[in-house]
Amino acid sequence: MSVLWVPSFTRRTLLRAGGVASLGALVAACGDRGGDAAPGRVGQAPVVTDRPTGEVDDLLLLRTAQSLEYTAIAVYERFGEEGLITGEYAEPFERFVGDHRKHAGILGGLIDDADGEQFECPNPWLMERAVAPILDNILGNEAQDIPESDNPARDATSTALAFENLAGATYQSVVAFLSARPLRAELMRIAAQEVRHASVIAILRTSTPKAFVSPLVAAPVESSEETATTPVAEDAATASDGTPTPYVLTNRFGELGATTLVIGAANEAGTRFTATVETPRENSFIYAEMRCDDAPAATTTPSASTVTTPATTG
Repeated sequence: MSVLWVPSFTRRTLLRAGGVASLGALVAACGDRGGDAAPGRVGQAPVVTDRPTGEVDDLLLLRTAQSLEYTAIAVYERFGEEGLITGEYAEPFERFVGDHRKHAGILGGLIDDADGEQFECPNPWLMERAVAPILDNILGNEAQDIPESDNPARDATSTALAFENLAGATYQSVVAFLSARPLRAELMRIAAQEVRHASVIAILRTSTPKAFVSPLVAAPVESSEETATTPVAEDAATASDGTPTPYVLTNRFGELGATTLVIGAANEAGTRFTATVETPRENSFIYAEMRCDDAPAATTTPSASTVTTPATTG
């Protein structure tokens, strides 16, 4: 291995050339070019397995959407059992659960019409990778040394807001991949209701008219006749406790990307647990071979389930 050219790599040269790429070339020149295709791993982590594979068709998308409805139902019912949904939130959340049951039924009918098998239980990927840690950081988990949130009710509504926005984004993204045109209209009707749910939560959390439009949109809010037009405060994107402030309209266009959820008790540095909730992808799709007998409960720790699923990527 020749090293005569190494001194030419000064700090300024690396910065000018992009740094990472130059160092990568240096490492490659000094070692075996074959290398190992496996991802780097540090510390203890689950074994990486192959992601599930299967045909992505209308039936798969409908079954996946149905699983999201049952996920929301399971989470909201758990919040109700823990007494986190009270006061002015009680009636809207009762309506939310009823709507999700209705949506799951509509999707079930569409699945039956396509000669498919309904998936009448929560999405196993979301329950394990998103719901379980979210509940741990709201309710606490002594075994994992996770303290209870300093405001569980706030975090419950924040979680609901994230899931309703997730549902709206999911239906919006799924529509582009449906081959049967009539299905698109059905799913967008459901999407509209999910987004309304999110809007109700934002209004209850932030109050009107401040909850209508995010300051990121940089537009005044047109309120009712009784209230004058009120511009949104520039610093209103974050509440005094460091959690994001909910808005009916978070930006000018509907987002299809991940939803960030900030919950839990603040640590010594003042930061809270942050979860990223994403629209379904290959890992969370409900493939044809996946089955469930009963809807698993929303628990704070992963438990055995009646769901059978292919190997998933860690």
